Amino acid sequence: MIYKFTEVLNDLIDYFILGDILLLESWKQSNHLSDNLAMEFTTNESGDHAVLELSLYNYI
Repeated sequence: MIYKFTEVLNDLIDYFILGDILLLESWKQSNHLSDNLAMEFTTNESGDHAVLELSLYNYI
């Protein structure tokens, strides 16, 4: 079963992790990140890039 949220949560990163997991998975694969996104987001700037790039999908 796939759940798709229509409301954005206050924190953008929460939205992508909880609300649009399929988009986040696609972005993870296209950027060749490891499955451990918590480590990726806290040890380099990939978390910042995820928020910036993925938030643009809402406006396209």
